Amino acid sequence: MGESPDRVFNVGALGIDNIKILNLLSKEELQEKLGIQLRKYNFLITFHPETMDLEQTIKNFSELLKVIEELNEDALFIFTMSNADPFGRAINKMIENFVNENGENSVAFRAMGQLFYLSTMQYVDAVIGNSSSGIIEAPSFKIATINIGDRQKGRIKPDSVINCKSEKDDIIKAIKKAISLEFKKSLENIKNPYGDGDSAKKISTILKTKLPINNIKKTLYIIG
Repeated sequence: MGESPDRVFNVGALGIDNIKILNLLSKEELQEKLGIQLRKYNFLITFHPETMDLEQTIKNFSELLKVIEELNEDALFIFTMSNADPFGRAINKMIENFVNENGENSVAFRAMGQLFYLSTMQYVDAVIGNSSSGIIEAPSFKIATINIGDRQKGRIKPDSVINCKSEKDDIIKAIKKAISLEFKKSLENIKNPYGDGDSAKKISTILKTKLPINNIKKTLYIIG
Protein backbone atom coordinates (compact mmCIF):
# COMPACT_ATOMS: atom_id res chain seq x y z
CA MET A 1 0.00 0.00 0.00
CA GLY A 2 3.00 2.26 -0.38
CA GLU A 3 4.05 2.23 3.28
CA SER A 4 7.70 1.80 4.15
CA PRO A 5 8.19 -1.54 5.96
CA ASP A 6 10.05 0.11 8.81
CA ARG A 7 6.93 2.14 9.60
CA VAL A 8 4.52 -0.82 9.69
CA PHE A 9 3.96 -2.55 13.04
CA ASN A 10 1.89 -5.63 13.80
CA VAL A 11 0.47 -5.06 17.29
CA GLY A 12 -2.51 -7.42 17.32
CA ALA A 13 -6.21 -6.69 17.79
CA LEU A 14 -7.56 -4.24 20.35
CA GLY A 15 -10.54 -6.54 20.88
CA ILE A 16 -8.27 -8.89 22.83
CA ASP A 17 -7.42 -6.05 25.21
CA ASN A 18 -11.11 -5.89 26.16
CA ILE A 19 -11.02 -9.51 27.31
CA LYS A 20 -8.10 -8.68 29.58
CA ILE A 21 -9.51 -5.39 30.90
CA LEU A 22 -13.18 -6.21 31.42
CA ASN A 23 -14.31 -7.90 34.62
CA LEU A 24 -16.18 -10.72 32.90
CA LEU A 25 -19.24 -12.16 34.61
CA SER A 26 -19.23 -15.49 36.40
CA LYS A 27 -21.47 -18.25 35.04
CA GLU A 28 -24.00 -17.66 37.82
CA GLU A 29 -24.06 -13.87 37.24
CA LEU A 30 -24.41 -14.35 33.49
CA GLN A 31 -27.32 -16.77 33.81
CA GLU A 32 -29.13 -14.49 36.25
CA LYS A 33 -28.65 -11.26 34.28
CA LEU A 34 -29.50 -12.79 30.88
CA GLY A 35 -32.26 -15.00 32.21
CA ILE A 36 -30.81 -18.17 30.70
CA GLN A 37 -29.80 -21.60 31.93
CA LEU A 38 -26.67 -23.02 30.35
CA ARG A 39 -26.77 -26.68 29.33
CA LYS A 40 -24.38 -29.50 28.54
CA TYR A 41 -23.62 -27.91 25.16
CA ASN A 42 -23.88 -24.18 24.48
CA PHE A 43 -23.40 -22.26 21.24
CA LEU A 44 -23.13 -18.53 20.53
CA ILE A 45 -24.47 -17.70 17.07
CA THR A 46 -23.88 -14.52 15.05
CA PHE A 47 -24.61 -14.60 11.33
CA HIS A 48 -24.41 -11.67 8.90
CA PRO A 49 -25.29 -11.47 5.18
CA GLU A 50 -22.26 -12.21 3.01
CA THR A 51 -23.83 -11.65 -0.40
CA MET A 52 -25.90 -8.91 -2.05
CA ASP A 53 -28.49 -11.53 -2.91
CA LEU A 54 -31.43 -11.69 -0.47
CA GLU A 55 -32.56 -15.11 -1.69
CA GLN A 56 -29.06 -16.57 -1.21
CA THR A 57 -28.71 -14.94 2.22
CA ILE A 58 -31.97 -16.52 3.39
CA LYS A 59 -30.98 -19.89 1.92
CA ASN A 60 -27.59 -19.84 3.70
CA PHE A 61 -29.06 -18.99 7.08
CA SER A 62 -31.90 -21.48 6.63
CA GLU A 63 -29.31 -24.26 6.35
CA LEU A 64 -27.96 -23.35 9.79
CA LEU A 65 -31.44 -23.23 11.32
CA LYS A 66 -32.20 -26.69 9.91
CA VAL A 67 -29.14 -28.04 11.72
CA ILE A 68 -30.10 -26.42 15.02
CA GLU A 69 -33.62 -27.85 14.80
CA GLU A 70 -32.24 -31.36 14.58
CA LEU A 71 -29.69 -31.14 17.40
CA ASN A 72 -30.55 -32.73 20.72
CA GLU A 73 -32.38 -30.91 23.49
CA ASP A 74 -29.32 -30.91 25.73
CA ALA A 75 -28.01 -27.82 23.92
CA LEU A 76 -28.67 -24.08 24.20
CA PHE A 77 -28.37 -21.78 21.17
CA ILE A 78 -27.74 -18.12 21.99
CA PHE A 79 -28.41 -15.86 18.99
CA THR A 80 -27.20 -12.29 18.61
CA MET A 81 -28.98 -10.28 15.96
CA SER A 82 -27.46 -9.45 12.58
CA ASN A 83 -26.58 -5.97 11.36
CA ALA A 84 -29.25 -3.43 10.44
CA ASP A 85 -29.06 -3.47 6.64
CA PRO A 86 -32.05 -4.85 4.65
CA PHE A 87 -30.62 -8.37 4.40
CA GLY A 88 -29.66 -8.28 8.08
CA ARG A 89 -33.27 -7.45 8.97
CA ALA A 90 -34.38 -10.53 7.02
CA ILE A 91 -32.03 -12.71 9.11
CA ASN A 92 -33.29 -11.08 12.32
CA LYS A 93 -36.88 -11.88 11.39
CA MET A 94 -35.87 -15.51 10.83
CA ILE A 95 -34.18 -15.58 14.24
CA GLU A 96 -37.27 -14.15 15.95
CA ASN A 97 -39.53 -16.72 14.28
CA PHE A 98 -37.16 -19.56 15.14
CA VAL A 99 -36.85 -18.60 18.82
CA ASN A 100 -40.61 -18.17 19.12
CA GLU A 101 -41.07 -21.74 17.90
CA ASN A 102 -38.04 -23.23 19.70
CA GLY A 103 -37.87 -21.26 22.94
CA GLU A 104 -37.03 -24.33 24.98
CA ASN A 105 -33.46 -24.44 23.65
CA SER A 106 -32.86 -21.06 21.98
CA VAL A 107 -32.77 -17.40 22.96
CA ALA A 108 -32.02 -14.20 21.04
CA PHE A 109 -30.53 -10.83 22.04
CA ARG A 110 -30.68 -7.72 19.89
CA ALA A 111 -27.62 -6.09 21.45
CA MET A 112 -25.61 -7.83 24.18
CA GLY A 113 -22.81 -5.30 24.51
CA GLN A 114 -19.15 -6.24 25.00
CA LEU A 115 -19.43 -7.32 28.63
CA PHE A 116 -22.30 -9.74 28.11
CA TYR A 117 -21.08 -10.95 24.73
CA LEU A 118 -17.56 -11.78 25.91
CA SER A 119 -18.84 -13.16 29.23
CA THR A 120 -21.13 -15.50 27.26
CA MET A 121 -18.35 -16.50 24.89
CA GLN A 122 -16.18 -17.85 27.71
CA TYR A 123 -18.84 -20.44 28.64
CA VAL A 124 -19.88 -21.77 25.22
CA ASP A 125 -18.54 -24.80 23.37
CA ALA A 126 -18.32 -22.96 20.07
CA VAL A 127 -19.06 -19.72 18.26
CA ILE A 128 -21.10 -20.39 15.12
CA GLY A 129 -21.67 -18.08 12.15
CA ASN A 130 -19.52 -15.67 10.19
CA SER A 131 -18.66 -12.90 12.65
CA SER A 132 -15.10 -11.65 13.06
CA SER A 133 -15.44 -12.27 16.80
CA GLY A 134 -15.15 -16.00 16.11
CA ILE A 135 -11.82 -15.36 14.40
CA ILE A 136 -10.33 -12.70 16.67
CA GLU A 137 -11.72 -13.04 20.21
CA ALA A 138 -12.88 -16.67 20.48
CA PRO A 139 -9.37 -18.22 20.29
CA SER A 140 -8.43 -16.38 23.49
CA PHE A 141 -11.05 -18.48 25.32
CA LYS A 142 -9.66 -21.66 23.76
CA ILE A 143 -12.99 -22.55 22.19
CA ALA A 144 -13.93 -23.64 18.70
CA THR A 145 -15.30 -21.42 15.98
CA ILE A 146 -17.46 -22.80 13.19
CA ASN A 147 -16.91 -20.26 10.41
CA ILE A 148 -19.63 -20.59 7.77
CA GLY A 149 -19.11 -19.35 4.21
CA ASP A 150 -16.69 -16.79 2.81
CA ARG A 151 -17.40 -13.61 4.82
CA GLN A 152 -14.12 -13.96 6.75
CA LYS A 153 -12.13 -15.24 3.79
CA GLY A 154 -8.55 -13.90 3.73
CA ARG A 155 -8.24 -13.37 7.49
CA ILE A 156 -5.51 -15.11 9.48
CA LYS A 157 -7.20 -17.99 11.31
CA PRO A 158 -5.86 -20.16 14.16
CA ASP A 159 -6.47 -23.91 14.30
CA SER A 160 -9.50 -23.35 16.56
CA VAL A 161 -11.45 -22.18 13.49
CA ILE A 162 -13.34 -24.83 11.53
CA ASN A 163 -14.28 -23.54 8.09
CA CYS A 164 -17.37 -24.97 6.44
CA LYS A 165 -19.81 -24.30 3.61
CA SER A 166 -23.32 -22.91 4.08
CA GLU A 167 -24.72 -26.40 3.68
CA LYS A 168 -26.51 -28.53 6.27
CA ASP A 169 -24.27 -31.60 6.09
CA ASP A 170 -21.09 -29.53 6.25
CA ILE A 171 -22.34 -27.56 9.27
CA ILE A 172 -23.32 -30.76 11.11
CA LYS A 173 -19.88 -32.22 10.45
CA ALA A 174 -18.21 -29.04 11.78
CA ILE A 175 -20.31 -29.01 14.97
CA LYS A 176 -19.53 -32.68 15.68
CA LYS A 177 -15.83 -31.90 15.31
CA ALA A 178 -16.05 -28.81 17.54
CA ILE A 179 -17.62 -30.68 20.48
CA SER A 180 -15.43 -33.76 20.19
CA LEU A 181 -13.08 -34.41 23.10
CA GLU A 182 -10.16 -34.77 20.71
CA PHE A 183 -10.68 -31.32 19.20
CA LYS A 184 -11.28 -29.68 22.58
CA LYS A 185 -8.06 -31.23 23.82
CA SER A 186 -6.19 -29.76 20.85
CA LEU A 187 -7.27 -26.25 21.86
CA GLU A 188 -5.70 -26.33 25.32
CA ASN A 189 -2.44 -24.83 24.08
CA ILE A 190 -3.86 -22.79 21.19
CA LYS A 191 -2.23 -19.38 20.69
CA ASN A 192 -4.27 -16.46 19.43
CA PRO A 193 -2.47 -14.89 16.42
CA TYR A 194 -4.21 -11.59 17.20
CA GLY A 195 -2.31 -11.07 20.43
CA ASP A 196 -2.56 -11.56 24.17
CA GLY A 197 -4.20 -8.32 25.28
CA ASP A 198 -1.38 -5.78 25.15
CA SER A 199 -2.07 -4.10 21.80
CA ALA A 200 -2.86 -0.69 23.29
CA LYS A 201 0.41 -0.70 25.23
CA LYS A 202 2.33 -1.63 22.08
CA ILE A 203 0.68 1.18 20.11
CA SER A 204 1.53 3.70 22.82
CA THR A 205 5.16 2.57 22.91
CA ILE A 206 5.51 2.76 19.12
CA LEU A 207 4.01 6.26 18.98
CA LYS A 208 6.45 7.42 21.68
CA THR A 209 9.64 5.74 20.48
CA LYS A 210 9.45 4.69 16.84
CA LEU A 211 7.93 7.54 14.87
CA PRO A 212 10.29 10.25 13.59
CA ILE A 213 9.74 13.61 15.23
CA ASN A 214 11.41 15.86 12.66
CA ASN A 215 10.20 14.17 9.50
CA ILE A 216 6.57 13.03 9.49
CA LYS A 217 6.09 13.58 5.76
CA LYS A 218 4.94 10.35 4.14
CA THR A 219 6.75 9.06 1.06
CA LEU A 220 5.54 6.38 -1.30
CA TYR A 221 7.43 3.13 -0.88
CA ILE A 222 7.77 1.18 -4.13
CA ILE A 223 8.84 -2.47 -3.99
CA GLY A 224 11.62 -3.27 -6.44
